[in-house]
Amino acid sequence: MEKTAIQKQLKEAVSKAKKHGYAIAIGHPHKHTLEVLRDSKALLEGVEMVYLKEL
Repeated sequence: MEKTAIQKQLKEAVSKAKKHGYAIAIGHPHKHTLEVLRDSKALLEGVEMVYLKEL
């Protein structure tokens, strides 16, 4: 649950989503996860994030 590990996984998920048109990544609402998501607006540009129940 370290920020650098979360950032690495998020970058990998975004890369897969952009390459394949979708990716599934599960993120639990821990403090560091939420901070990484908040600080990753530029990385997430062009990626639509949805809740599991929306699939």
